[in-house]
Amino acid sequence: MKIVLFIDNHSMEDVDISSILNGNPGIGGTQFEMFLLANLFFLKRDNDLDFNLLLTYPQKGIENKYINVKNLEDVVAYCNTHSVDILIMRENKKIHVLNLLTRTKVIFWVHNFLNFRFIKEIGNCEKVNRVVFVSKQHYDYYLEYNVNRKASYIYNAVSFKDTRCSIGENKDNIVVFTGNIVPIKRLHLVTKMWPSIIKKVPDAQLYVIGTGANAHRDAKLGPFNIAEDSYEQIILKPLIKTKTLDTVRFLGILGSEKNQIIRKAKAGISPNKQETFCLSAAEYILNGTPVIGVAKGGLNDVVINRRTGYLYRSQRKIKKTIIKILTGKITLNISNEDLNKMELKFGFEAFYKAWKSLLFDVYNDVPAVKLKASKPIIDKGKFIGVICRFFRDVFHLPEWFSRLGLYSLIRRRKS
Repeated sequence: MKIVLFIDNHSMEDVDISSILNGNPGIGGTQFEMFLLANLFFLKRDNDLDFNLLLTYPQKGIENKYINVKNLEDVVAYCNTHSVDILIMRENKKIHVLNLLTRTKVIFWVHNFLNFRFIKEIGNCEKVNRVVFVSKQHYDYYLEYNVNRKASYIYNAVSFKDTRCSIGENKDNIVVFTGNIVPIKRLHLVTKMWPSIIKKVPDAQLYVIGTGANAHRDAKLGPFNIAEDSYEQIILKPLIKTKTLDTVRFLGILGSEKNQIIRKAKAGISPNKQETFCLSAAEYILNGTPVIGVAKGGLNDVVINRRTGYLYRSQRKIKKTIIKILTGKITLNISNEDLNKMELKFGFEAFYKAWKSLLFDVYNDVPAVKLKASKPIIDKGKFIGVICRFFRDVFHLPEWFSRLGLYSLIRRRKS
């Protein structure tokens, strides 16, 4: 079976990924997972799989293991010329180019949330054989769409090298945030609540790891080199106004050395309600630091509530819990048992086996299995999705009868 993995590595080609199996060297989560899978293919050297990696730029730390291409048109030409069986790629808006493929089956690896127009396009594109989401909660978001007929999910993987439990470990009054600093990650909600936390815990510190250039190194940042200028101002405004800026440390983009900082923290905060998986939450737990986050999306798959973190539906409860953790009113110790359970779901071996199994299913034309919605179904969006799927299945309704379809219809009528 001839396999090709295509990665557009623009703006991250100078990051050394030679030690990527030890953890994220400081690139976007999507690119990290894709390079991780490539390295596992190289490491396993499976005789059943003839694996090739296509990159748009020469990549530091993976010399002589890839083929350079300029764009998706080049990828399609390579697949046609070399009789490629399966092409794995990130979702791409130039989906029409895939119609030029002669025999290659396409697996779209989706790491983000997609708009209704693109979901319809993927669902109707015959060249896209399988769509892989990065968590069960992510998969559930597309329950009622045509794309669900060819959808699967494979959990993202994280490095379990040098993980540790937190039982009996002394930690500092530090809260840590890691990730790409863009509006969807909602760091501004953390800095907004931070002055109230400082009032209750004057010696607390907030460590922020990452910038707005995590995923795109050539992104233009503001004067503090934290995020895009207008968003940077939103982040800093409550800190400057309350004179608490000196309690926050912006550490920039870090590689595996960030683990030493996370281990010292009493809590890792994840305020984003639109996480497809949340690698940062997994990294907190693997370093023995409980997650405080939103009970939505991929966090429900990564965090075991009240064992490896606390998940809430309101920012007020998140703030109150952080204060309780910092003041010692509540303690959450992550155990080796918790870490072992996580490794069975998110370890390299589980990740590789799931991908290999999927590749053989696609190669042998085994259809995707239609899965039921996972808990919590009480989530408003998911509950609506379950209802929409039921009515679509029973009454054979068109795809506009869906969450995003109805929303798009309402918006058009209002305008």
